[in-house]
Amino acid sequence: MYLFLISKYLNKIFIFYVFLLFSCITIACDTTARLILSSSGYNGEIAIQLREGLRPGSTIVGIDTIITSGQKEFYGICPGRYFFAFASKESASISVTSYFTIASDTDVAQMTVFLSKNNSSSANDVKSIRKKDL
Repeated sequence: MYLFLISKYLNKIFIFYVFLLFSCITIACDTTARLILSSSGYNGEIAIQLREGLRPGSTIVGIDTIITSGQKEFYGICPGRYFFAFASKESASISVTSYFTIASDTDVAQMTVFLSKNNSSSANDVKSIRKKDL
């Protein structure tokens, strides 16, 4: 009798843990945010940040660097409102892209930017702000 009750109890615990495991898997954030950066007039390292939230007061979600030009991807991004911030090490200001929204069904959010010493341009608005205004 006791073995039957213990077996029944352990079976319920096992089912609970399997349910918990699959629940965690389904709520995982699986979007990729991609920045494609081309530059002219820059030599060296360009720091890139993926930031969540509004300016000022946004939060850094990912940080990486590109040497002059390239593509960077940030994986495991959750739904929310984001923007990219980037600058060379010697720059007093930082360039930021317009905001973009990642929905729960978004696979890849991509932004392409051309950065030059004179100005920045893209299909999305890019502007220059002071670093403290992030």
